[in-house]
Amino acid sequence: MAMRDASTQTEATGPLVQFARFDNGKLRLFSAHTHELRYFAISHVWGDIGWRKIPGIDGEFLVSAQKVDFIVNQLPDLVGDTPFWMDTLTVDQRNQAEVIATVQNIPAIFRDAGKTIAVRENDGFYACCADAIRDARSIEEFRNQMFEHCEIHKDHVQEETYLKRLWTLQEILLSDTVQFVAIRGGNMDPIRPFSRMISTIHPLEVLGASFFENISFDCVLVFSKAYVMQEVILRLPAPLRTRRDSIYNDLFPMVHAASNRRASKPRDYIFATMPQFPWYHYPKNAERMEFGDIFLDYWEQASKNGFLSACKMKASMIEPQVRRDLGKSWLPSEIQPEPACLGDFLKLLGGQLPGKSAHTGTNIHVTRPVCISPFEYDHPSDIIEFIARMTQRSHFRFCLSCSTGEIPKDQGLKNIPWENNLKDINMLDWLQDVLGQNQSVLPFDSQAGNEIFSNDMRSQGASQANHFHPDELEVARDYLYTIFFYKNANPTEDNAWWPGVRDSLCRLFEIAPASHRLLPILLLMTATICCGMPVSATAWLMRFFIPIHVQFGEISHIGLLARHENLQGHPTPRTMLCVGQHLPVAPLLAGEGLHETFFPIPRRHDPKRNVCFGQELVLIDPEDRAPIGLLPDILHADMDEHELWTNIKILYDEIAEDGIRIVPLSDL
Repeated sequence: MAMRDASTQTEATGPLVQFARFDNGKLRLFSAHTHELRYFAISHVWGDIGWRKIPGIDGEFLVSAQKVDFIVNQLPDLVGDTPFWMDTLTVDQRNQAEVIATVQNIPAIFRDAGKTIAVRENDGFYACCADAIRDARSIEEFRNQMFEHCEIHKDHVQEETYLKRLWTLQEILLSDTVQFVAIRGGNMDPIRPFSRMISTIHPLEVLGASFFENISFDCVLVFSKAYVMQEVILRLPAPLRTRRDSIYNDLFPMVHAASNRRASKPRDYIFATMPQFPWYHYPKNAERMEFGDIFLDYWEQASKNGFLSACKMKASMIEPQVRRDLGKSWLPSEIQPEPACLGDFLKLLGGQLPGKSAHTGTNIHVTRPVCISPFEYDHPSDIIEFIARMTQRSHFRFCLSCSTGEIPKDQGLKNIPWENNLKDINMLDWLQDVLGQNQSVLPFDSQAGNEIFSNDMRSQGASQANHFHPDELEVARDYLYTIFFYKNANPTEDNAWWPGVRDSLCRLFEIAPASHRLLPILLLMTATICCGMPVSATAWLMRFFIPIHVQFGEISHIGLLARHENLQGHPTPRTMLCVGQHLPVAPLLAGEGLHETFFPIPRRHDPKRNVCFGQELVLIDPEDRAPIGLLPDILHADMDEHELWTNIKILYDEIAEDGIRIVPLSDL
């Protein structure tokens, strides 16, 4: 009863938070409830921080030199004598427990604020940019005027830091009134890479669409102009989140699937997005938890409240010891790759699943048996052509990876000094010298396996999973984009470019035999993209998975197979089952006495429900029904009617007249 009373009181008054106020030039701190005070919230990026003194304020603060100047010379005029909240000033940054505990209050702080002051770094859009777009009357005019302006200032085009950070996204989305201001004296950082203007405008337009929860061009234009011109933007108050809401309730997963917004710590991808929902509470010992533990804790909280997500990395894919436990094998693994951006996190989270149970009562639909086999690397031309076909089969996924910068947009082949960049390729312990031996995959090494699956794995962290030279991944990304670009350059007419590019790549492999060892990396990265995993996780995936050839009847595709599944111990091709988890109808719960049923094939993907059909496909062993691999998305939302049915026929060997067969896991 005491806990319920405390919860009710908090809902009525808002959380107790420490605020600041300027009093005769001095900064004074005090505590108040968010519902009982009129205050401003300050949204900003941290920048190049260090412990610094701020004139007129006692103590040291974790802040950048630019932000010190802002606090002294701009902030007092912006807030006057109104109380305000700014994390660098009102939260003890030396106390990690306090920092993490504040996460739970962030939604209330920005939602209850009279106004959010969004502090731009003045490092992407400048005063001259505001003058250039001042008269824009449509989003097309805004873009054209900005592009024309940037043609004159090519050397000044950089990505706006404020639009690159995760926390600023959430702070804007939680606010109803936002005043944009820029730090005075901001200038270009010569260390930061120049970017194309589209990379600067796109995240701004996405932020505008997310703020209004409306993708209309008028809304995006109003927001974009307010941002660049340092004006105030407001909307009708957003409805309060309830226990019936989750991240899948609106367009967030779809709009931000290609987001490359970043956070300082992997845990922030959960802490910046989930506390807005009343059912989520950050774990008490979060400061001592690895990302995988925090991820699993989130999933458990979400599933208890009826919000299930596919979660790419199943326990039995990473931890072979749980394969015989049907309940645990389908749960998310405690060992997860650390996301490098928001888009990565959404990929790991996977799509929404219907239903209340995530254990043995889960119903799945078996699409068809598939044949899997390892790749053979003795014919580079075959591998290159196969990868090219995969970029066409998973064109949607590759376009998504290009938009996030996962694979670079350099149009042309690079001159790579193979003998230097690939000198450490031998550390790829699941490969061997394909020139000397005619096999593609090494037998599973028990010593290496013991190291990978030891209890020390989580303490090592996913960032230490690199078994190769850093240049190798960059080389693979460059070449993969080259293949993707030239193979898909003219999809509706004869492609005169691709044969020449393909032949050039093949000649490279003939001239530099050591480059043969790049092929498995290219295949792994191709499988990573096709299966909807983050490219940033390629190094991590290399420890746990191998790329495999997957045969859907007469159609060839690519997948990822758990390394503990030693294909050399089985006849190849080996038969597995391809199963889907997403059902576009109400789930069938265990205990209803239904052993199988059918649901109609949907004509369209429904973005409002975010229940994807023909996606999040998993490879399972028919003997123990445990997930052991990932398969590519065969269907996606942008398909037209003809393409949809063509791919349905690929995915399903036989389609019943009434629909597709659903079976509980326990009945397989």
